[in-house]
Amino acid sequence: MNNITKYNIKVVVIATVAVLLLLSFCNYISAPESDSLLEAMNPYPVLAGIAFVLSYMGAPIFISILATVLLVAIVWFLFLILARNIVK
Repeated sequence: MNNITKYNIKVVVIATVAVLLLLSFCNYISAPESDSLLEAMNPYPVLAGIAFVLSYMGAPIFISILATVLLVAIVWFLFLILARNIVK
């Protein structure tokens, strides 16, 4: 592997881990006290909550899921840009 490939892999891994940690942290701060640490660190309920809120506001569920995926992709791209500036 050349240096460019190693650099790209590092940047993508850092951005992916950052998004997962952000989603896990959002679920951890909103989880009830009775949940264990492993249950509270699951990022799925945050994504389901975003889709639910969008569908509750009147959007069809397909559009809600699409908007949730788009939101996560935008956050991932922002972390990707930030990681590229850091890893140089």
